[in-house]
Amino acid sequence: SSDGSTVVATVMRLGQVYGGPIYTSTDYGLHWTAHNTGNSTWAWSSVASSSDGCKLVAAADGGQIYTSDGTPTPCCVPPPTNMVLWLPFDETNGPISANLASPTNSGTQINHPTPNLGSYVANSLLFNGANYVVVPNYPAIEQVTNDLTIDAWIYDLGTTNNVIIDKFSTDNTGTFGFGLWLNPQAGLTYSMTGSGGRTEFVEGHPVTGSTWHFVAVSVSESANPAQGFFYVDGVLTGTFSPPPYSLRNTNSLWVGASLLGISSPTGSTYPWVGALDEVEVYNRALSTNELYAIYSADKAGKCKPCCYLKTLTISKVTSTTVEVNWGGCGILEGAASVLGPWAPVQNAASPYVIPATGLEMFYRLECQ
Repeated sequence: SSDGSTVVATVMRLGQVYGGPIYTSTDYGLHWTAHNTGNSTWAWSSVASSSDGCKLVAAADGGQIYTSDGTPTPCCVPPPTNMVLWLPFDETNGPISANLASPTNSGTQINHPTPNLGSYVANSLLFNGANYVVVPNYPAIEQVTNDLTIDAWIYDLGTTNNVIIDKFSTDNTGTFGFGLWLNPQAGLTYSMTGSGGRTEFVEGHPVTGSTWHFVAVSVSESANPAQGFFYVDGVLTGTFSPPPYSLRNTNSLWVGASLLGISSPTGSTYPWVGALDEVEVYNRALSTNELYAIYSADKAGKCKPCCYLKTLTISKVTSTTVEVNWGGCGILEGAASVLGPWAPVQNAASPYVIPATGLEMFYRLECQ
């Protein structure tokens, strides 16, 4: 399928798909399921998946067309361009949260937020008001242009201001940065602070707690005039006119708490209470259609690299062979030194068994 989640195969004879059965695999070909086995006289003249990868379509001899039964579950959508932060929160243990937009800049879980298995897109993190995630600063999230989008799946259990994302900095020249907060009664709040002061834009629509919602703020300072938009569950719920502040700062980005709040009169970090998932930042304003597509994908989410969260293992098989296993996707590369040069291993399929020659060899997986 187009999202890579399902492998489709057929039995060929004389250039046709012969005999009727169509075989599918959802584990990269390790196990196969036969379909339409009761019609062994069918000869398929063509087989294809639908453009979204969700449905199988086949044309049989005699002019009949067959499609897979039922309503397909949502498929993942390709990640929009210009993503600079992507925290899927799929890990089953801490303390590291992978950042798929910038893999060398992972988040660190503080005070052990709890993995929330099975919700919402794969897994999420559950925050109790004392824990949060910190991502060290890197150039892409400094937001030099001030065009940005923040989005996340949220499950709110709090009763007051709760931080989704916060990236503020205070120094002798002032306070700079941005953040997205939620007040269950007042809705989303986009906060931005620059040389002209602090400005907060409140969406103004209550957000129901104890249920999952997809929320976003999209800001275009480069538009004329500058524009900002709030979204809840794929629907535009509010607009605002952002001032031309410089938001650039080198502080870490916090998820689930506020760094700036620590220095407030109350000392509060305005912590998130509930679950967060698929927290993202883009350095451009995503369109209504792009945000609706993410919302419509529902639990399928955005398409992730096929070897995301998979492990490359090397183990001894016999006294003369070793096995390299990586779950069946990605490109295996080898090198005589850990520093390289690295080159693809030709025709390597997992598990890959090689002779133990006594020579030192290193392997890595290039994720696609």
